[in-house]
Amino acid sequence: MRRLEVWLDFGLDAADAPAPPRRVGTLAEDGPALAFEYAPEFLAAPLLLSPYHLRAGPGLFRHDDRDFDGLPGALADALPDGFGKLVQDRAFEAQGLPRVRVTPMDRLAALGGAALGALTFRPARPLATELLREDWPLDLEALAAQGERLLEGSPEEVLPQLIAAGGSPGGARPKILAGVHSDGRIIAGIIPAPVTGHAHPLTRGFRPWLIKFAAREDVTAYGRDAGAVELAYWHMAGASGIAMPPARLFPTADGNRWFGVERFDRHGNGGHGRLHMHTLGGLLHATHRTPSLDYEALLSVTWELTRDIRAVAQAFLRVAFNVFAHNRDDHSRNFAFLMNSAGIWQLSPAYDLTFSAGFGGHHTTAIAGETMAPTAAGLVRLGEDAGLARRDMQAALDQVAEAVGSWPKIARDLGVNDAIIKRVELSLADVRRSALPSAPRIR
Repeated sequence: MRRLEVWLDFGLDAADAPAPPRRVGTLAEDGPALAFEYAPEFLAAPLLLSPYHLRAGPGLFRHDDRDFDGLPGALADALPDGFGKLVQDRAFEAQGLPRVRVTPMDRLAALGGAALGALTFRPARPLATELLREDWPLDLEALAAQGERLLEGSPEEVLPQLIAAGGSPGGARPKILAGVHSDGRIIAGIIPAPVTGHAHPLTRGFRPWLIKFAAREDVTAYGRDAGAVELAYWHMAGASGIAMPPARLFPTADGNRWFGVERFDRHGNGGHGRLHMHTLGGLLHATHRTPSLDYEALLSVTWELTRDIRAVAQAFLRVAFNVFAHNRDDHSRNFAFLMNSAGIWQLSPAYDLTFSAGFGGHHTTAIAGETMAPTAAGLVRLGEDAGLARRDMQAALDQVAEAVGSWPKIARDLGVNDAIIKRVELSLADVRRSALPSAPRIR
């Protein structure tokens, strides 16, 4: 029976003092299935890592949900998805392991201490064939070009920098984890860890970032402006009052401008401090591959985890923004929560906010049961059920509507192509016409 130890490594506590790793439990193959068991020492002083489907307690936990690879949601959240999974597959094949034989345990062991969040896995089995030096700069142009070729099926050998930097992020689009210095230097954000699986902090002076490249559909829709469009949405979201991580564009010599955000699951010098991260989908075992939730779930879980009505109001802002900004790729993994070493939960900063037509024109997450033509009245009903005051919601809707109305100017200032600006504005105008008139006014 193969086993993999699961550890929780915060690196630093809330006061930036060293926090030693804690063994959480053991993941083991139980025939064709997987089973997880908490470690006795963790149960002696447990933290609520996953309150719905992995509550701390004795005994074996088994999950047969194929959407989560037979794993509890908290562990499934650590797995790569889309592009990260493709990079791992190619690296496994180079080591003689066909992708059909790769198991979830193989993927977690390959991540070791490099997973998003604070969970680490031992013994780690890094996939990079050569260790990266901390001063080895990343060539964004080369990595983006290879990412595009890999998505198109190229059989070429994957660059070791891409294996190290691109094997962890989720989502279908190519992206890497990088260390970014204020002087412009960019290095790998993940250095292959030793077999212990400990997290490896960046060299002092570098901050951990996530940099996105473009998939073919992005190029088709936006040409070289996909990054600028997402940065425009970042500006609009911030103006709406939504908590956003620092973001910027990373230009390359070939004329591309890639969108990047500073990682919010890291803190302290070199990103040595880590926060446990759990997506809404992972918490509820709600798949992100098909529509599975209503926004009522987001507001309810926000309250249950944080017990802070301000966090619920922040979640409501994100619902409103996704409606008015026409972001319909709002699936269950595009919302997350963070827990610190004291066991305190908070709603994570927002991420993956950009224009999206959605599948068949529908929101992936329903708004009071509506996915095609949600209204402000529906938003207010949703907020009322979550305990928000109508007057506060009206102010939030007005703020979001005003911020989204600045799209043409922000996009133009960022150099977005006029045709793209007009195309997006037409969709935003349709939302304004259908949603805003139904908003009840508070006198």
